[in-house]
Amino acid sequence: MATVTQAPAAEAPSFGARFLRGIGNVLLHSGSIIALAIAWELLARSGAVTPFQLPTLTSVLERIWINASTGDLFINLGVTLYRALAGFTIAAVLGVLLGMAMIRVPFVRWFFDPIVSVGFPMPKVAFLPVIILWLGVYDASKITMIVVDAAFPVITATIVGIQSVDKYLLWSARNLGASNRDLLWQIVLPAAL
Repeated sequence: MATVTQAPAAEAPSFGARFLRGIGNVLLHSGSIIALAIAWELLARSGAVTPFQLPTLTSVLERIWINASTGDLFINLGVTLYRALAGFTIAAVLGVLLGMAMIRVPFVRWFFDPIVSVGFPMPKVAFLPVIILWLGVYDASKITMIVVDAAFPVITATIVGIQSVDKYLLWSARNLGASNRDLLWQIVLPAAL
């Protein structure tokens, strides 16, 4: 019977070696961010661009610190999140409902398909002057702009998701006696999600 000899165990690296290896890993993983920050600061200080076009990174960080210490940053962050979430919620609800209606009702598809086809690739900022003229510069216009921007991808994704539901799944549910409402809520929407 042969005996197995074990190789001597390697010594565990010292604390200093592990610390230097950890610093090296952090620098390696964050090197591109550090390089971008240095390039930003150097370009802004070079005079190639005006401070209005590209302020220095240090002045931006200083401004963020001032706004955070006075509390303005958190107020503005809360208002921005409120507008974004309200706008996307409205766009998601309207987009899913309109996408389902376009699949199920031929007249709705006939009416809205050209609008969605033209509006999807169009830059939504083109609607901004009209929205501001109609709704002003307050929350309503900003939320409406978010709704306009987010609704087209939601409508398109809903249509594609519903069309990609497996036909055999629908036929099986129909054979088991599922109604149109059951198909929609128990088969189509979960499968499309």
